[in-house]
Amino acid sequence: LAARSGLKSAYALGNRTALLFGKYPFRGHDGLTGACFSSLNYNRQLGVGFVLSANSNQPTDKFEGLIATYLAEHWPPPPGYQSLAILPLDTAAIRPYLGMYQLESPRNAISGFRDRLADAPRISLRDGHLYFKPLLGEASELVQTGPLTFAWSGMNTPLVAFTRNNSGLPVLLIGGAYYEQTDAHWAILKRVLI
Repeated sequence: LAARSGLKSAYALGNRTALLFGKYPFRGHDGLTGACFSSLNYNRQLGVGFVLSANSNQPTDKFEGLIATYLAEHWPPPPGYQSLAILPLDTAAIRPYLGMYQLESPRNAISGFRDRLADAPRISLRDGHLYFKPLLGEASELVQTGPLTFAWSGMNTPLVAFTRNNSGLPVLLIGGAYYEQTDAHWAILKRVLI
């Protein structure tokens, strides 16, 4: 659904877009086994990649960012490379997608209830800008990169798309996660009751 909606940078089979706030995006996969974090990241256009394994129970994302920054600063843009194009916000097209969403694709059946409960973002328009606000936390701006496709401000690749599912319900797609639009009053009441 995400690919058909114009989003080509999300999760693939065992492969996801990473390092989204650096000079260039990377792809790869990470994992955790017990107390060992590991990751593999690469950029085919630059012809570089790296593997990082840490005997620790702490995520390695800060180290990954440092390594990617080091690798990217020594490489000029590859031929034909274009940085992320930011388009003017199409407020008429995005209006039907404003409101609250509910995660409907938890990764784990056992913890799915908790994931659905905690993951209910709101999409809103304020002063001509589009914002993503998680259930708990600060709102962050989304910038338009194509028809109903977006990136967080400062990202190097789009990761967000809006479309409709087979039932015609507005949906939000974020890097492989699937959200359905829901009634905000019911969503908040349900969480208060729980």
